[in-house]
Amino acid sequence: MKIFTLIVLTALVSCGETPKDKDVVLETTAPDKDTTEKVTPQNELVIVPGGKHLEYWPSGQLKIQGQYDMQSLRTGLWMSYYESGIKWSESYYIDGLRHGHSLTFFTNGQVRYVGEFLKDEKSGLWTFYDEEGNKIKEERFDEN
Repeated sequence: MKIFTLIVLTALVSCGETPKDKDVVLETTAPDKDTTEKVTPQNELVIVPGGKHLEYWPSGQLKIQGQYDMQSLRTGLWMSYYESGIKWSESYYIDGLRHGHSLTFFTNGQVRYVGEFLKDEKSGLWTFYDEEGNKIKEERFDEN
């Protein structure tokens, strides 16, 4: 059944139709959560080892995109978006852990904070901003 679901989702994406067009709704967990699942109306988890992950808001707007490695762990750049289409965040992953540059935005598109992760732990200097783009603080995290 999972292979059939994957084929259907692949066909929808390749035809340029959004999940809304075919009543396929993917999970609507907030993009800042660490776990993200793609679900169909039957609530089946769809993770393809080495596959791309595309998740949509119920409106059909792209919500999260990224890539899985062959162990079904997050790898590379993952990006999330507010329902308005404005980017919410971007983080890099290695072996399912945040590792490298991480950036989060306010709903108006201004940077909220920027920093680095080392094996899923905050590392180095992090900079935080207000909604107008003014730096409000810097915080240093121990490097592991």
